[in-house]
Amino acid sequence: MYQAYVKKMEGAKSAAERKAVIAELCRMFAFSQAKAYKVLKEAGWQSGRKERKDAGSSGISQEELKLIASVLRNSVRKNGKATMGVPVARSILQANGINIPIADSRLRELLVENGLSLAEAEIPRPHRTMRTLYPNQVHQADPSVCLIWFAPNGEQKLYDADEVYKNKNPREGKLKCWRYVLTDHTSGSICVRYYAAMGESAVNMYDFLLYAWGQKHNPLYVFHGLPELLIWDCGTGNTARAVTAALTALKVETQPHLPGNPRAKGQVEVSNNIVETQFESRLKLEPVHSFAALNEAAERWCAAYNANLIEGQDTRLTRHGKKIGSRTELWQRILPEQLRELPDPVICRQIFTAGIQTRRVAGDLSVSIVHPHVKESLRYSLQGLRGVTVGQTVNVQPVLVSATPTVRVSFQYNGELVAYEVEPIEYDENGFDITAPVPGVNYKAAGFTDREATNKELTALAKGTKERPFTEITGGKGLTAHSHIDAKSLFIRSQTGTQITVDSVQMHDILISGAEAAKRIKARLGYVPDGFLERMKAEYENNVPSQVIDALAAEYAHGEELAQLG
Repeated sequence: MYQAYVKKMEGAKSAAERKAVIAELCRMFAFSQAKAYKVLKEAGWQSGRKERKDAGSSGISQEELKLIASVLRNSVRKNGKATMGVPVARSILQANGINIPIADSRLRELLVENGLSLAEAEIPRPHRTMRTLYPNQVHQADPSVCLIWFAPNGEQKLYDADEVYKNKNPREGKLKCWRYVLTDHTSGSICVRYYAAMGESAVNMYDFLLYAWGQKHNPLYVFHGLPELLIWDCGTGNTARAVTAALTALKVETQPHLPGNPRAKGQVEVSNNIVETQFESRLKLEPVHSFAALNEAAERWCAAYNANLIEGQDTRLTRHGKKIGSRTELWQRILPEQLRELPDPVICRQIFTAGIQTRRVAGDLSVSIVHPHVKESLRYSLQGLRGVTVGQTVNVQPVLVSATPTVRVSFQYNGELVAYEVEPIEYDENGFDITAPVPGVNYKAAGFTDREATNKELTALAKGTKERPFTEITGGKGLTAHSHIDAKSLFIRSQTGTQITVDSVQMHDILISGAEAAKRIKARLGYVPDGFLERMKAEYENNVPSQVIDALAAEYAHGEELAQLG
C-alpha cells in the first residue's frame, strides 16, 4: 500500500522533496508525521542516517517497567476488563516518588516489546493434553443451563439472543432447564439428560450419573459402566457430601478441577457445544412439550450420534484432523475386566440417602453395620489397623462394587484421613469368630493399639520405686516436687493495716413472769414451795431472770433436807 511513497522518498533529492512526500501521505491517510515515518520504515524505507549510539535503549529500568506492568495488571477485573491505563499508572507511581522519564506512547511500546502488556496476560498458559488407555477409565461431567423452558401449558420455549440480558437471567427465581452432559474420554461417547431445577442439585447430579452408567432402553445405546475416575467442576451439586460418599461406595474416584480452568475438562465442554448445536438446534424446528419427551428425544439422538447413524451426517470422532471412528465403535473395544457394571439402582439410591455412617469402636476393636448386599447387620474387625483405638468414632460405608460385603472404614490419624477396606468377620456354626483363640489350644494377645503403646511408653518413663518414681531418667534421684520451693522476691513486702476495734458483747438474761418461774420450779422439785409467788413478786417485781431458776430450786431442796434432819 505504501510502496509508491517509499519509492518517492528514495527518489527525493532534497529534504524539501521528502517533506512534500510526507505531507501528501499525511493528507491521504490522515496520519501524523510520526505515524507517516513509522509506516514508511515498516514498508522498507531507510533514511540513510547513522543510527544513534543509544538506539534501542530507554531511560527506564527493567524493575521500573515491571512495576508499571504489575500496577496495570492489578487493576484488571475478574471478567478481564482493564480499569487502569498507562497514564493513570504513571501518575500514581510518580506521586509515590518513582519518576518515569519517557512518554506514555514509548512506555506502551516498551511494555509490548518486553512481553509485559495486558494483552500478554490474557494469553492462556501452556497446557498438556491428556491420554487415557481404554474406555471407562476417565469420565467427565458438567451441568449447565440451556435456553429451553416449558410454559405451563406444555409449550416449548427457546430464548433468542436478543431476549437474554447478560446481567439478568430471564428465568430468575423460576425453574430452569438444566442440561447434564457426561463423556467418556477415550471413546468420546456422549450422554445427556435434562432436569427442571432452580440450580445445581446433588440429587439431580447423582440421578444423572446413575442414568449415564446404567443400561439404556435403546439397544443401540450401548455405552454404560462405572469409570475409575470422574472429573468435574467444583459446583455445589458435585461436591455435596452425599454424592461424594455414594461415589466412594461405588469405588469411583473424583477429581474437581480448579475454578477458572475449564480446559481441565475440555472434552465435556466440547460435548456441551455438540449437544447444543447438533441436538437442541433441531428442537426449534420440531418442538417437544415435556421433559419426558425431551429426554426421550435426547436418548435417541445420543444413540444415533455415538454410532454415526444420523442420516446425511458424519459424526465420527475426529482428533488432530484424523477420523478415528464412531464413538460407539471405540467404546466397544472395552475389555470385560474393564467394564464395571452399576449395582442395583435401588441399593445405589439407598447409599445416597444413608451416606457415610459413624460407629464407635467396641472393646474388641470391631464395628457393626447393615450391608445392602446381605441386608443384615455384620461385624467387622479393625484389629491391626494403625490408629484405631477403643471408643474411637470412625466412618463406615458399605462398598457396593465388591463380590463380598466389604466396608470402607475411614478416620483422622495424625492430621490425615486414612481409609481401609475391611471384610466381615466369619463365624462358625456356634456363632464364634473363626479367628478367635481356643482355650488350651492356642493363645492370641488382645489388640495392641496406639493407645496401649502410648501407655506403655509413659509407664516406662516413670520407672523407679513405688515410693520414688522417675529414678531411672534422673540418675536415681527422682523428681523434686516441693523441696525446691523457697521463693524470695525483693519486690514483695509485708504491709501493716489499720487495727480494727471490736465492741464488747453484753449478755442479757431472759426475764420470765412469776407464774412461769413457778412452773419451772415445779418441774425441778415436783411442787411449788409455799410463798414462792409472793417472794418472786417482792424480790424481782414479777420479772424473774431465767438463770436463777436452778439456784432457787437448789435453795428450796437444801432447805427441805435441813428440815427433815432437824
